Amino acid sequence: MNRLFKSLFKALFVTVIPFAIFSSNYQIEGAAADVSNTSTELRPETIESDIPQEGKYDVMLDSVCGPLTYYNQSDTRWGNYLWGGRDPLVTYGCGPTVMAMIITSLTGNQVLPTDVANWAAANNSWCPGQGSYHRLIPDSASAYGLSARSIKNYTAEGIKNVLDSGQLVVALMRKGHFTQQGHFIIITSYTADGTFHIADSNNYNNTKHNWDPELILYELNHRASNGGPLWAIAPPNS
Repeated sequence: MNRLFKSLFKALFVTVIPFAIFSSNYQIEGAAADVSNTSTELRPETIESDIPQEGKYDVMLDSVCGPLTYYNQSDTRWGNYLWGGRDPLVTYGCGPTVMAMIITSLTGNQVLPTDVANWAAANNSWCPGQGSYHRLIPDSASAYGLSARSIKNYTAEGIKNVLDSGQLVVALMRKGHFTQQGHFIIITSYTADGTFHIADSNNYNNTKHNWDPELILYELNHRASNGGPLWAIAPPNS
């Protein structure tokens, strides 16, 4: 009996073990398919810093005026700051954040979104529960030593001419690709094929794309006041 048991066990072992080995190579479906079991080594080109890190953005963008300091409304350093004591910048702060980027980059002095928000609240540029009055763009530029003027040539060439003169362009957008209500963005430069680069304080990923000028022109908010929906912002003494 003992010999018979050993023979049966040996036969079972020979049959089961190969099945277990080969069945371990079954096709993985779903999220698990993203995990490779052939190598744990990461290729150098796949390693890049996540944005943001610990909720903080540390990014410089290219622009016609040189490096542009990028700020994001959701940055943990100020996203929950209450503009005027009531409106969080993460929701209502595109105006102060856009102008803080421009002022910091063009003057060389670090000015944060909270600084511009406080200035706006004290200078009639904050609209409680709605964000920025459109006067924030020209008025805060002037207050920090920059010049702002209205752009009336609503064409791609009109915007490119301003960029060629070394000025940044602030655009007020209506509902579309960038916002569900209203939103300020910065047009920072254009490419050889004529597409635009932007800085979007609400969506860092938008800064990585080339944007069709016709799309941006189509989504401009032409109900803007105080010189909008396009402003040219020039460096000091230019």
